[in-house]
Amino acid sequence: MHRQLLRKNRLSDLKAFLDNYKIEWREGKGKWEIIQIHMDNDTWQSISKRAKGSSHFTVPDPLIELIKAFLYEDKKNGN
Repeated sequence: MHRQLLRKNRLSDLKAFLDNYKIEWREGKGKWEIIQIHMDNDTWQSISKRAKGSSHFTVPDPLIELIKAFLYEDKKNGN
């Protein structure tokens, strides 16, 4: 798990990135999940809320490379 990789205010940009690359996603389930992302191995990985007051989401290990690609592209585009 990575706890300071994805800021909460970047969620809508992440969804647009996923849509742009035709990566399937859906809204999270339950109290803690924010979004679920479909992986190549036909599983779903979820990004979760952290404790109250945190400005970041928790990202599971299988999604780290995808989130890093999103952040790299976003930075390259000047955001």
